[in-house]
Amino acid sequence: MESFSNYRIYLFGENGQLAKAIKSYFLKNKIKFRVIGISKKDNLFNLKQLNNLLKKNIKGANKFVLINTIASLYPKDKSDEYINKKMPSDLLNFAKKYNSFLIHLSTNNVLVPELLDDYTKQKRD
Repeated sequence: MESFSNYRIYLFGENGQLAKAIKSYFLKNKIKFRVIGISKKDNLFNLKQLNNLLKKNIKGANKFVLINTIASLYPKDKSDEYINKKMPSDLLNFAKKYNSFLIHLSTNNVLVPELLDDYTKQKRD
């Protein structure tokens, strides 16, 4: 089995509970990683924009692991919809293209039956 020590790690998200836990673990265990933050100002809503963001942030990495923790809990616009519905598959295709990996972590909201917002319902379907 191939060692992951030759892979660069990129974490999408930094403010959510899960991203904070992953960052804390990596820092505590001296695991090298880089955060790729996506904010509202990026207005990310299609594959072309995502590819530009990835190419800008993943320079010189032959092999990498993308860890996606980004989600919009209450989608309000095209960017939120893209991040929730299409970006995970676009990230996967980007990783495959470079013989790399995607770890996509979704919300635990699906485990709470009382939550009926659109984001949670979409994840249950």
